[in-house]
Amino acid sequence: MEKNNYDIIIVGAGPVGLYLAISLSKKLNILLIEGNKNFLKLKKNKISFRKDIYKTATKLGNYNGLGGTSNIWGGQINSLSKYEVENLKDFNWEEIYKITKKYEHKVYSKIFGFTEKKTKFLLNTYNYLSSKLNKIKYYILPSIWLSPFKNNFYYKFYNEINNNKNISILDNSTVVGFKFDKKKIKGVKIKRKNIIHSIESKKTILCSGTVETTRLLLKFKKTKNIGKELGDHLSIKIGYIENNVKKFNQFFGLKKYFTNLLSFKLVKKHKSQLFFTGFMFDYRSSIYNIIYHLRKFQKKRNLFEIFFLFLSIFINIGKNFKFIYKYIFTRDFYLDEMKRVEVRVGSYQRYNKRNRILLKNEKNDDVSDIDIVWQIEKKEKQNIKDYAVKFIDDWNKSFDFKIKKTRVNFYKTKNYFQGYHPTGTFQIGQNKKFPVDWNYKLKNYENLYIISSGLFSTGGVNNLTFLLFCLVEDFIKKFKIK
Repeated sequence: MEKNNYDIIIVGAGPVGLYLAISLSKKLNILLIEGNKNFLKLKKNKISFRKDIYKTATKLGNYNGLGGTSNIWGGQINSLSKYEVENLKDFNWEEIYKITKKYEHKVYSKIFGFTEKKTKFLLNTYNYLSSKLNKIKYYILPSIWLSPFKNNFYYKFYNEINNNKNISILDNSTVVGFKFDKKKIKGVKIKRKNIIHSIESKKTILCSGTVETTRLLLKFKKTKNIGKELGDHLSIKIGYIENNVKKFNQFFGLKKYFTNLLSFKLVKKHKSQLFFTGFMFDYRSSIYNIIYHLRKFQKKRNLFEIFFLFLSIFINIGKNFKFIYKYIFTRDFYLDEMKRVEVRVGSYQRYNKRNRILLKNEKNDDVSDIDIVWQIEKKEKQNIKDYAVKFIDDWNKSFDFKIKKTRVNFYKTKNYFQGYHPTGTFQIGQNKKFPVDWNYKLKNYENLYIISSGLFSTGGVNNLTFLLFCLVEDFIKKFKIK
C-alpha cells in the first residue's frame, strides 16, 4: 500500500459511495474501500427469496464491486412524492422529503445531465398520466431508467472516477475494525489478502449496503438500537398484459415525453398501508442478451454455442436493427411490441419488529459473524393478496387491455421477490432511540458518518438510491472537516 493517511475514507464503492467520492474529491483526498476483487464481472443472477437470502446474498457478493448492486438492477430512478409522505406519518419520511425536494434538481442534473427545465418537466409528467388514469383513481409515481448499457453506476461515473487524482480505490478489502482514540474514530483496519492493514483518516463515511454497514456498527457497544426492525420491499407477480406493449405505450404516451424510458408505478393506501403496482417492460430486445452471452461464450470458447448465437442474430436481424437504430440515432429504447407487460404488486414491510441482524461471533471478520432473523408475516401476505385482487378488478373495469391473472400462492415466501432494499437497522433522527443524527453522524462517537439505506425506517414504495443521492448532497452542505 502506497499511502496510509487520507482526508476521507469511504467504505463501499456502490452508487452512493461513488457519487459521494466524486462530490468531495474537488478539495479532499479520498480512499474508496471496496470488498470485491472482480468488480464488473458479476453474473446477473436472479435472486429469489429464501430464509437465508441476506446471508446468501452477502456471502455471494459481500461484495458487488464498483457500482454496487446497480450491477444487478435496472437503473430505475424516481423521486419522493408528497402522497407517500402524507401516508407514512409514523416513519421518518417527512424530513427526508424536505431534503429530497431541496436537492432533486441537482441530482437529476448530475445523473442525467437534465436542465432544471427538463427536470421540472419530469416531475410534472404525472399530470398527463393522471389524465389517462383518472378512471382508476390511483396515485401515479413516474420513474426514469438509466441506459440499458450504462445501468451500472461505475460505468456512469467511469471517467470522473478513473481520471481523478484525488480518488484512490482499494479493492478486495474487508473492514475488520476501526482505529479509536477514546470516542474519536481515527481510521479503519482492513484485511486484504489475509494481511491486516491500518489506514488513518480525518473522517470515515460508511456507504456500504445495509447488511454490511450493520455488521460494522454492531461493533460499537455504546450505540443502541443497531440491527433492529429489518425490513424490505416485497413484490409478487400477479399477471400480465399480453401482446399490448404498443397499445399500452401509445395510450400512456410514455415515449412522447422522454428519450430515457419512462415508466410508472400506481400507488394506493389500503388497510392503513401503501401498496404499489409496477409494470415491467422488456425494453432490451434480443441484441442486449446477445452481447451479454457473446462475452460469456468468448471465455468458454465453445464454437457450438457461438454458432447458435450468430444464428439467433440472423433470425432476429430486423428486430436487432430496430434496437440499434433506436439507441444510436434517437437515444431511445426499443420496446418489442409482441412482449408481455408483466404486472407486479407489493409493499414495504410494516410488521417487522422481530426481524433483525445480530452479532454472532465478534472474532470473525466478515458476514459470517452475523446472524439474520428475517421473515414475512402472514398478515403482510394476506394484505398483499387483498390489494392484488382489488387492483386487478379496478384495472379490468377501467381499461380495454385486461390484466390476465397468473396462478400464485401468496402465502409461500419463495414466491416473493424483494428489491433487496433492506432498511431500518440504524435509523436516522433526533429521537433518542435512533443511532444516527441528522448530520449523518453516529451518536456517541466522533468522525464516523453513515449514508446507507438502513437510515430509512422503511422502504416506502420507492427505489432508495435517488433518495440517498439527495442525502449525499445534504451531507456535503453540512459537512466540515477539521
